Amino acid sequence: MIILLLLTCLSCTKKFEANDNTFYTYTRENVHTLDPIHAHDLYSHQMSAQVYEGLYHFHYLKRPMDVEPLLAKELPVISADGKTYTIPLKENIYFHANPLFKKPRLFVAEDFIYSILRLADPKNRSESYWVLENKIVGLDEWRKNIAQGKSDYSTPISGLKAIDKHTLQIQLTQPNYQFLQNLTMAATFVVPREVVEYYGAEFGTHAVGTGAFRLDTWIRGSQIRFSKNPNYNTLRFPAGSADEGKSLPFVDRVVVYEIPEAQPQFLLFLKGDIDILQPHKDYQSEFIKNAKLNDSAKDKNFILELPAGVDVVYVGFNTENSFLKNKKIRQALSLAFDRKISVDKFYNFLAIPAHGPIPPGLDGYDENRKSMFTDYNLELAKKWLSDAGYPNGKGLPEFNYELSSTNSISRQQAEFLKNQLALLGVKIRLNANTWPQFNDKLKKKKADIFEQAWNADYADPENFFQLFYSKNISPGPNVSNFNNKTFDALYEKSKNLSPSPKRTTIYIEMEKLLMEECPWIFHVHRLRPLVKQPWLHNHKYEIMIADTMKYYKVDAPLRAQLKEQRSC
Repeated sequence: MIILLLLTCLSCTKKFEANDNTFYTYTRENVHTLDPIHAHDLYSHQMSAQVYEGLYHFHYLKRPMDVEPLLAKELPVISADGKTYTIPLKENIYFHANPLFKKPRLFVAEDFIYSILRLADPKNRSESYWVLENKIVGLDEWRKNIAQGKSDYSTPISGLKAIDKHTLQIQLTQPNYQFLQNLTMAATFVVPREVVEYYGAEFGTHAVGTGAFRLDTWIRGSQIRFSKNPNYNTLRFPAGSADEGKSLPFVDRVVVYEIPEAQPQFLLFLKGDIDILQPHKDYQSEFIKNAKLNDSAKDKNFILELPAGVDVVYVGFNTENSFLKNKKIRQALSLAFDRKISVDKFYNFLAIPAHGPIPPGLDGYDENRKSMFTDYNLELAKKWLSDAGYPNGKGLPEFNYELSSTNSISRQQAEFLKNQLALLGVKIRLNANTWPQFNDKLKKKKADIFEQAWNADYADPENFFQLFYSKNISPGPNVSNFNNKTFDALYEKSKNLSPSPKRTTIYIEMEKLLMEECPWIFHVHRLRPLVKQPWLHNHKYEIMIADTMKYYKVDAPLRAQLKEQRSC
């Protein structure tokens, strides 16, 4: 008893830093790169957005989301035919201080043009070129010519012009009503040429941008540390809050731990060592009951957010596989998957079963639009598989099922699918991958079946439909390698239409076609429970808004006080 009391007293004497103005967070997967043209996954995108900026971004507070100027001074002046965008840029914006700069390095229009050419240059092998492909006059031609040694970075492109240091002009091949949202994406973030050329292949770990934070250190697989950019003046806090007009960022430092496993995430949050947690389903009951904070979490003054992610989780089929190109096989596999059990088992009811790619909140979504192939029906699945020529799975190979992670939840979900398909007589072999390994297999068409999620890059169903467009097959974002002429024609038709009932009708037709073709097993649209520490302020979640950390505030004295209490 004496020893126990002594230990208790010693633990209660532990002091915590009362002026530690740092935001502590984590990623659930290891970050691949901070190079914007390679930041095609969620985690790399989020981290690169703290360092780099594009011409536009989403307003932090407005819902529905609204595009607003970032490095641009204002929204573009668009010509009557919808093809020419004239964009004035903010002046007196500087890149982070770096030994390569002999004097403060001003951001100018040519930096944006260089960044876009770098994205387009095939030797850089960016998987994000689809963002601008077929959209800017002369860019695709330049891309072909530089691959053949017929052009270089000094070759003028008619669709990309610097009118002067602080004015850009972009000419589109045709009107495109998603183009402004394209300019919010990491692929179009602005980088300084001299830094890129100096570091070469290592540029992804030597980030230098105009953003609110500078990269300090990055220990691969462990943590990334950022510090406040003391010269940041691109933005101030937006209207709609008591902090309106105040300088950003509020915190002096950001520490991001790379933690794939759920238990250490949970324990660090309880200790107060990270400021926000997206709890793994095995730990959600520690905080949440009936979609509200439970009594224990309330006692600790935790705060719950329950936003709906604009996303879709799915099981993808490589439709170039000699067996999976058979639509009836894909339909049978989809019928054999019980989404309702999965929502209960893996999401604690915090998800919506998906019947197609369009998530709630986007144009064309209808919760009542169903497909016979997304309602569990094992007997019908067996019939479909027999009709395809493989009764009880006889004659089918053992398919390779690629997991996107090595963590336990991925394994559990994969085992669930494996057991479901076994009832159909279909065998799958589970292969765990790191995130880079997984992406490599997808891009090289080496995955038969795979788990994946797509989080919207911008608030338009087109961002989901482009995942099925044949011109985007691997190594592009159409990693199912789906190729359907009818779908392509509808997709191309929709691209030329402004938001309207006519375009919505086409979107619905496209979704119905995908429901019938089953290039994916459409799984769920996730709700994203987030539990926050009481000392974190100004946090407003939206997965499409990546440049968020500059808005956060931390009450460091309150954190020190509460952490000391918890340590007792």
